[in-house]
Amino acid sequence: MLGENKRKYIELCDNEESIPLFSKYWWLDAVCGENNWDVILSEKGDTIIGSLPYYKKKVKKKFNILTLPHQTQTLGPWIRNSKDASKKSSKISNEIKVMEDLIQKLPQFDYFIQHFHYSITNWLPFYWAGFQCTTKYTYVIPDISDSDKVLASFSYDKRKSIKDAKGKISVKLDEDYKEFYQFHKKCLKQLGQEISYSEELFYSIYKASKERNMGCIMSAYDEEGNKHTSLFLIWDRNSAYHLISAINPEFRQSNSFSCLVFESIKFLGDKTKSYDFEGSMIKNVESAFRLYGTEQKAYFEVSKTNSSLLKLFLFLSGRNV
Repeated sequence: MLGENKRKYIELCDNEESIPLFSKYWWLDAVCGENNWDVILSEKGDTIIGSLPYYKKKVKKKFNILTLPHQTQTLGPWIRNSKDASKKSSKISNEIKVMEDLIQKLPQFDYFIQHFHYSITNWLPFYWAGFQCTTKYTYVIPDISDSDKVLASFSYDKRKSIKDAKGKISVKLDEDYKEFYQFHKKCLKQLGQEISYSEELFYSIYKASKERNMGCIMSAYDEEGNKHTSLFLIWDRNSAYHLISAINPEFRQSNSFSCLVFESIKFLGDKTKSYDFEGSMIKNVESAFRLYGTEQKAYFEVSKTNSSLLKLFLFLSGRNV
């Protein structure tokens, strides 16, 4: 049965465009399952002024974990702009009050970890409540409305790669989610790696985003029909997300990936405002994203471990939750 908070939150998500895609109820239904996530609300009268959705799971049938589901870049608090948001002191004061209310309403947990959206620049109330924070980075093209300007912001090498691929590489929309999944699995296997998500999960995400016209698969092919690379993209009115990319190692030097990225930006130019590469703390990946004329955006990984037994287990096993 749908709880009162979730009922209110679904209505909020349908009417509030500023809530990030990864915090929308339909996304959480797709990646968590309808019964495996919940949400905390901060309310002022009849108005929701803040929210904090979370994914809940058990570890070792004992520990209560509030964490990020698979393929989900961010969760964390959403805060409605106050009427005095133009005044920095009022904005910060409002953030603190709402966050403190949300933290107070968190359910009992042994471990908590979330990545806050980069629009959240204040985590002080979580610090005061004993949480820890690590700064991470994503890379964003803030305005993709003019593809010529976007291309001009790319590095010389990226522009040359796209020019060299012209006439040799064609990009088209693909509809077969199973083919995408198997292609990604095959590409990783050639590198000695295993795929980190299930076909069932990918279908759930693909179906939910396609039903809302907020997701697609794009692939790059050569003149012989060989698939070089594929992208799964999702978007809302504020941002597109470069969610999953698969590159055939045999064609890594074909310039197809740069071409596919640029064509995806052109495709999304009238559908959303910005393009988020989803970032990476891996040095080689970070440098590659930077060459697309991106802006570096810092976001917070906020965590807390309440269980001494879990702390000991994680320390001895050398594992993350």
